[in-house]
This record gives sequence, C-alpha cells and structure tokens, in this order.
Amino acid sequence: MGRLSRQSSPRRQTDREADARHWLVRKNGKVNDKVLLEEYRAVRAEVNTSLQAQISVLAFGAATLGFAFAAAAQTSNPKFRDMFLLVLVPLLCYLVLTVWFAEVMRMLRAGTFLMRLEKRLDEDFGHGALTWESTIFQARCQRGPGAFLRDPDRFRMLAIALLFWTIAGTSIVIGWGAVGAYSWQHIFAISALVISVAVLVWLYVLRVGEVRSLARPLLRKGAEGKDVVELQGLLQAEQLYGGQIDGVFGSKTVDALSAFQQRNDLEADGIVGLPTRTVLEQRKPVPLPTKGENQ
Repeated sequence: MGRLSRQSSPRRQTDREADARHWLVRKNGKVNDKVLLEEYRAVRAEVNTSLQAQISVLAFGAATLGFAFAAAAQTSNPKFRDMFLLVLVPLLCYLVLTVWFAEVMRMLRAGTFLMRLEKRLDEDFGHGALTWESTIFQARCQRGPGAFLRDPDRFRMLAIALLFWTIAGTSIVIGWGAVGAYSWQHIFAISALVISVAVLVWLYVLRVGEVRSLARPLLRKGAEGKDVVELQGLLQAEQLYGGQIDGVFGSKTVDALSAFQQRNDLEADGIVGLPTRTVLEQRKPVPLPTKGENQ
C-alpha cells in the first residue's frame, strides 16, 4: 500500500499543478475598461484592509504585552512570574511581529499588482492618470544606506521589528537568572528567538520573490535582453523555436510562444504575461547559450 502511494505521488503533484493552472488561465482576450477599473478598486481595498489589519495587530499586541507585564509584576508566585518573562512575553512578541510583518508583505504584493494594473490601464485604455503605485515603486527599487534613510516605510518596518525583539530580549534577560542553568525555559527562549528571526526572513524572501515576479515587465515583440534569451531557450527545449537564440523578440519568437500558449490552453497572444510566465517558470531551466553556440 505504501509502495503504491509512493508511485502515485508524482501523478498527484502533476494533477495539483494542472488544477492550479486551471484557475490561473484566462482564454478570453477581450478586456473591458470598466472591469479593469473594478479590479483596480478591489486590489486597492486589499491594500486598505492590510493597513487596518497592521494597526489592529500592533494595538492588540501592545495591549496584550502590557497585560502580561502587569500580571508578572503582580503575581506572588516566582515560578509563574518566570514563565511570563521567559516564555509567554517573548512568544507574544514573536507572534505579534510575525502577523504584522505578514500583513506588511501582503500590502507590498498588492501594491505591486496595482502597479501592473496602472500600466495596463495606461497602455490598453489610455487612463494614464493612475500613477500612484508606479511612482512609489521607483523609490522601492533604490538600494544602499542612503535609499534606506530616505524611505520612511523601510525605516518604520525595521523600527517596529527591533522594538518587539527588544521587548522579548529584555524580558528574557530579566527572567534568565530566576531558573536553573540549562533549563527547558532557557532552551525554549533561545529556540523561539531563532525561529522568529527565521520565519520573518522566510516571509521576506518569499514575498520579495513574488513582488519581483509581478514587477517584471511584459515580454512582447520588440523586447530584447536576457529574459528573451531565456524565453527562446525554453521554447527551443519545447521544440517550438527553431531560430537563433539572439535575445531579440521577433516574429519567430512570437509564433513559437503562441504555439506554446495554445499547447497549454493559454490565450495565444504572443505576449509573456503573468499566466504565461507562471507556466514557463514551471519548466526546467535551460542553460544559457554561449557566444559560440549563437554563432
């Protein structure tokens, strides 16, 4: 029975990927500007909801931490107080910080999707006045210490994270000597701190990857560069592209891409948008050709 389960695992994985593509694919290329504007309003509401959730999480977390410190100060049971200081207060800090940070990353992802909608409204329908997220994104692309100091959002994120980690660290230091050396409370306090940092880093890497994918421009006829080289390599591996891998999105690339889209039940428009890019990225990576191979 276990053998049969192991053998059917790759098939289940393929079925799950097919199900995921089913909900992603849009076969109708006709777009109504009213529908697109309604989608813009819906994503904007997602950003506002995320902002409200961040405020609620921080307010609830501050109130809960205040209650925990008050309870630890009022209790006459030393063991109970030590549990508050070494276990409960740090754990509350980590939970509040994780939930808040997840909402921040959710807002960032929604903002990037809004930027795509603004660009599409401008290119397809001429509504060029929508530039809010596109303008904000320019500041997010800046790197280095100077860019960090000029971006209040990044500074606020770091300040809030340091605040909750400082509260957790202070609580651990206060209660550290109240229990025996190498006790389970010590192990729990250190382990929870490490896991908290790892979870936040994981959330950051995951969401930044999604944001970068959303922020990549559409690939269409006339585009040039490394992304086109990778696309041509993937299409060649699918035995759809027989031209030269030169990094130029020409007519042969358009035809090959349209054939790939038809094969995968995508809209055959010859443009690499989000659905097409998602299906392409599920393919195995193809090594980039050398100059000698191009020639």
